Amino acid sequence: MPEMPEVDALVVFLRERAVGAVLADVELASFAVLKTFDPPVSALAGLQVTG
Repeated sequence: MPEMPEVDALVVFLRERAVGAVLADVELASFAVLKTFDPPVSALAGLQVTG
């Protein structure tokens, strides 16, 4: 499990690069993520990252 400073650094990195971007496609690194995700991952395509 990551430590809080690592999580904070990742948040800053992603905010600078991803907020405002539109998702073209979503690829999962692990099938286990799909077990509880609703709506389906395919519904994320075309949505804008807001924060």
